Amino acid sequence: MGMAKEPVSGRDIAGKQKKNKRESTKSKSTDSSPVQEYDSPWKEIIELFFPQFMAFFFADIAAAIDWSKPVEFLDKEFQRTIRRSEVGRQTVDKLVKVWLLSGDEVWILIHIEVQSQKENAFATRMYIYRYRIFDRYRRPILSLAILGDNDASWRPDRYESELLGNKESLQFGIVKLLDYEANWQELEHNPNPFAIVVMAHLKAMATQNKEQDRLFWKKTLIRELYKRNYSRQEVFNIFRFLDWVMKLPDALELQIQIMIGEYEEAHQMQYVTSIERIALDRGHQEGLKEGHQEGLKEGHQEGLKEGRNQVLQETIIELLDHRFQLPDEEKDSLLTLLKPISEESLLKKVINLTMDAESIADFTEKFQNLRKVMATTAAQVASE
Repeated sequence: MGMAKEPVSGRDIAGKQKKNKRESTKSKSTDSSPVQEYDSPWKEIIELFFPQFMAFFFADIAAAIDWSKPVEFLDKEFQRTIRRSEVGRQTVDKLVKVWLLSGDEVWILIHIEVQSQKENAFATRMYIYRYRIFDRYRRPILSLAILGDNDASWRPDRYESELLGNKESLQFGIVKLLDYEANWQELEHNPNPFAIVVMAHLKAMATQNKEQDRLFWKKTLIRELYKRNYSRQEVFNIFRFLDWVMKLPDALELQIQIMIGEYEEAHQMQYVTSIERIALDRGHQEGLKEGHQEGLKEGHQEGLKEGRNQVLQETIIELLDHRFQLPDEEKDSLLTLLKPISEESLLKKVINLTMDAESIADFTEKFQNLRKVMATTAAQVASE
C-alpha cells in the first residue's frame, strides 16, 4: 500500500516587573499550544481503541490481559485527587483498570502519559502520579508513557532520588513516536488503527507552519484511512483524531471536504460529508419556506443542488483569497464569473486550478480554457 512522496515546502515577551509572571505564563501557553493540543485527541483515541493501543505499543502487556473482561477507565474519578498535586499539569491522561489472564481476581492500573513536548519535571510527575494512584487504590500499577515530542534525544524512563542512604526509584515503559519515522513503510502496511494515528501525529509535528505540506499529508492520510477495511464508525473516530491534530486554515479545510466528497462518491461510500450536510441543511430551509410537504420535498432537492454549488463556489473564492489576498472587488468579479456554472463536476475541477495557478490572472486564463474544453467535450457527446 504505497503512499505519495513528501513535497518540498516553498514556504520575548517584555513588560513591567509585576507583569512578568502573568506574561511568562501567557507566552508559554501561546508558544506551546500547537503541541499541547495533541493531548486531548490522544486521550480520546486511546479510550476508543484501547485494546488496539496496547497491542500496537505494548504487545507483551496486551498479551497478558484478559480482554474478555470489561475495561474500566478511572481517570475522570482520579483527576480530583491529582488536582491537589503541585506538579504542573493537573490531569492523569489515562488510568485504566484491566484484568490479567492469570485466573486470579487481581487487576492492575495502567497509567498512560501522552507527553507532546519536552518537560524537565516529567519523570518526577510520573513518580508523583504513581504514588498517588497507589495511595488511592493500593493495587499493582504499570506506568507507561507515550512521548510525542520532537526531541529525539529526550527519553525519560525513570525517576531516582537518594538522600543519606534512602533511595527511591521508578522505572516506567516509554514509546518514542519519532522512532516510527524510520519504519514508515511498516506503518503503511500495519492494519492497526494506531499506525494511522502515529502517521498523523508525526506529520502534524513535521508540518507546523507549513500549510501546503500539511494539506498534502492530510489528503494522503485520509485516502490511506479510506483504503483500510475499517467500519464506518472506526473511520469516523480515526478521522476525528486526524482532523483534530492536522488543523488547517478554513480555506484549505474546505478543499479537504471537497476531496472527501469526491472520494466517497467515487467509491460509493455511505458517509455524509461536511459539504453534503451544508447543502442538505440549505435544501431543508428552502423547503420550509414553501409551507407545505410538496414544497418541502422540491425545496430540499433544489436546495441540495444549489447548496452544493454555492459551497463549491465559495470554496474557490476562499482558496484564491488565501493564496493571493484578493481585494473585495476581485472576489465579487470572481463570484460573478462562477455564478452561471451549474455543473458540479466543472466546479470541482476549478478547485484544483486554484492550487496550480501562479497568479489570479493565471487562474482566470486556465479557468476559461477549462470551460472551453468542457464545452467542446459536451458538444461532442451531444452530437453522438
